[in-house]
Amino acid sequence: MPAVDTVIVGGGSAGCVLAARLSQEPDHRVLLVEAGGPDVGSDFEIPARLVRLIGSAQDWADVTEPQAGLGGRTVRWPRGRALGGSSAINATLWVRPRPADFEEWRYEHGLAGWGADEMMAALRRAEDVIGPEQLRYAHELSTAFVESSRDAGLAESGVFEVTQRLGVRRSAAAAYLRPALGRDNLEVRSGLARRVLFRGVRAVGVELADGTTVSAGRVIVSAGAVGSPLLLQRSGIGPSEHLARIDVPVLVAADVGEGLADHLAVPVLWLGQATPALHDGDPGLAERRWSERGDGPLVSGNAEAYAFASSVGTGEPDLQLHAGPAAFVGDVPGYPGVARFTVAAVLVRPSSRGWVRAGGPGPDAPPHIDPNYLSDPADESALAIGARLAADLGAADPLRRLLARRVRPVDGGTPDWRAHVRARASTLFHPTGTVAAGRVLDERLAVLGTDDLHVVDAAVFPAPVRANTNATVLAVAERAAELLAG
Repeated sequence: MPAVDTVIVGGGSAGCVLAARLSQEPDHRVLLVEAGGPDVGSDFEIPARLVRLIGSAQDWADVTEPQAGLGGRTVRWPRGRALGGSSAINATLWVRPRPADFEEWRYEHGLAGWGADEMMAALRRAEDVIGPEQLRYAHELSTAFVESSRDAGLAESGVFEVTQRLGVRRSAAAAYLRPALGRDNLEVRSGLARRVLFRGVRAVGVELADGTTVSAGRVIVSAGAVGSPLLLQRSGIGPSEHLARIDVPVLVAADVGEGLADHLAVPVLWLGQATPALHDGDPGLAERRWSERGDGPLVSGNAEAYAFASSVGTGEPDLQLHAGPAAFVGDVPGYPGVARFTVAAVLVRPSSRGWVRAGGPGPDAPPHIDPNYLSDPADESALAIGARLAADLGAADPLRRLLARRVRPVDGGTPDWRAHVRARASTLFHPTGTVAAGRVLDERLAVLGTDDLHVVDAAVFPAPVRANTNATVLAVAERAAELLAG
């Protein structure tokens, strides 16, 4: 008899949902294995402290391969290494996916049971637990951006909803996992998974990096769009040629790690005029305001407002604008106390695809990540249109009255927007699609060619959604729990 009925590898957003939902059945024994520690302490609780978490021990701190489309630059890819996963270190933005995205999953990718009806119902269940709230503080630059966007005809704009509760970060671990931890049939264990164990092609457990093993009736991999393909490849499921290169015997030849998509963002940056910077003033006063009232600048994850647009002018949007009183990419030295304001144009329907590959058979080998940014010329064209739109909004009232000058790209003349995209574009931290349903997984998110092995996280997206991905990940996990219960 296995030690547990289900072992879940990865305590990120999806893993926390699955652990909470599957352990609702008292006789079903669930073990959640997470490489990171708990998401507790003020750096996790205060949304603005994400800048301390990124690059810390709570971040896997991945880096891409050099990107030809970005002039040979590498790009840092933060990824949460703690209970709650990236929901423990992100900007807490809650953006609902569109029903059209799920209808595409259903009809274009053949995923019956994953259409708008099922997935929007799953999203509502996630919202009942997370309880997203309106951002409790927005800088005047952000509210002016919303006004300028609506005056420009971008009716779908506003101040973000966030995964916070009275200004405190509400990660998936806080919302789903911690309330379930008192159950006798749920255990959380710290450990880094080395590989999935098989008897033939049936998953029967997991081996951890310290050599210990866990036997289970079913294995669910929820290590994210980077971590899940790495674990599968180390377990013998992946492209045959690559597995041979890293000296891993092939169990199932599959396109694991292929199909990587990411939301690429290009920033347009201004200096403020008569408005203070986001974190000017007494930091002690800001902390007291946060602790006593749950608002003020410490609830801001820098991006505070949004708008959606279409690069072709019609149909569903392919661009999302993120706006906030900060320099999103890098900084502009020499202007102490002057507010920075960024509008980042984000391509939410990219055509470029890349890959994730394990660097070796062991879990300590750094991954190789190539999002292949701008390999499809259509992506560069759309982002150039988005950057120009961002600049136009900054030149329109009421936003214009609060801005001194544009510094990226520099005011004056007609910018080469394509060159700006290549020089400044970077990730919005939304990788998806590396173990795609409909290609590597079936409709129950089971790995084709195996038994009792499932993947549930952003890796399963058959196509990107037109939204920040965390809400969709929770909805996917809610839907998977519904299918896998019992």
